[in-house]
Amino acid sequence: MKSKNEILTAVMKEAQAFLTIGGHVYKQTRPTGNTSEDCVVSLMADAAGKFVQNGRLYVKIFYRNLFIRNTWYEDMTRGQQLEQMLENFSNHLVLKSIIHLDLQSRRIRTVPMPPDTTQEHYALLQIDYKF
Repeated sequence: MKSKNEILTAVMKEAQAFLTIGGHVYKQTRPTGNTSEDCVVSLMADAAGKFVQNGRLYVKIFYRNLFIRNTWYEDMTRGQQLEQMLENFSNHLVLKSIIHLDLQSRRIRTVPMPPDTTQEHYALLQIDYKF
């Protein structure tokens, strides 16, 4: 059994080594106002005491929108690249056996940030795990 922090630290280290992004990898949250191409690793867990039994892993990679003729557009090319990178990363985590991931539950998509925050999207990997 592993604690939530142990799981986050292990996945974060793998993300730092595996993902090719322009920014940093963070646990849980990203610094306010940051506009780099950053990754955030977080999880929602069903805890039994101190240790995590099962839950859902989230990996987000933020990327900037494109500004063309006074209008913001999603950088769909970069979004597709990041989606593929997250799929490869989830396969990598399965091979490393850090935690037992349920590939059937894997969902990867791009999500826009709220319009009143930043001109960004993020690629999102969400996948269930259990011990």
